[in-house]
Amino acid sequence: WSSGLGTGTTKEVGVGTYTATCQTACGTSNLSNLIIITNSNSLFRIEGPTQPICQGSSITLTAVGCNSTVTWFNGMVGSSVTFLVTSSGAYGTYSATCGTGSSQTTCDFKEGNITLISRGGSSGSGIITKYLLTSSSKIILQIKDSPTFTNVVSGAYNIVAVTYNSNISGLIEGQSLNNIVSSCKSVRELPISVCNSSVSNLCEVSTESIEVSILPAPVAPLISSTKTTVCGTDKATLTATGCVGGTITRQRVRQAVEHLETQTR
Repeated sequence: WSSGLGTGTTKEVGVGTYTATCQTACGTSNLSNLIIITNSNSLFRIEGPTQPICQGSSITLTAVGCNSTVTWFNGMVGSSVTFLVTSSGAYGTYSATCGTGSSQTTCDFKEGNITLISRGGSSGSGIITKYLLTSSSKIILQIKDSPTFTNVVSGAYNIVAVTYNSNISGLIEGQSLNNIVSSCKSVRELPISVCNSSVSNLCEVSTESIEVSILPAPVAPLISSTKTTVCGTDKATLTATGCVGGTITRQRVRQAVEHLETQTR
């Protein structure tokens, strides 16, 4: 792994740029695809119960990190909502939307100067790395030594990291990225979107959800008896079934026995 992550199939990481190689007895592979993790400008999330909730109970969900209007799944508006859990499934999923507007605009950056946070490791001795900003049609717009680009207007782009051993022809602004791919050791692309500077939040309208574990309401048990009539001190054995995840109370069994004795007198 890059960024000094060592070896292994799984890594937990934060913000950064990551690649990996596969090393066997036969050598080392080329670099993998590029994974880039950035900080989201939206901290909007939903908080709720962390323990299972009984069906029919009342719960409260709270929206956190929204500086706009919060609209809940049931049409209620506000930073929190309280409602009865009626879902009969094992889980209930409840959502809320932060922001208003008919379009849902989600952007990675605002227009202007943009910087991609990178924690990639060294590419190796003699290897040159350049960062390109290309249009969605892969025309090279900017060429930089670091992933910082200037005066970027709103639109769809690609940030491309290219590595090569020496200068290559075609690495020129205004040319197509496709012209240099075959001359590079690696080409790793990340699509990005850039919003107009008037957008107050990179996530102008954002929808989040929370999953709540639901316990079913108790169902009346079914009681069977080994006898329907008793004589004197004889006893009947009662068996209760259908009480899933619960306990048959002694009081209920006693009431059932008394009811049976009354019927046989």
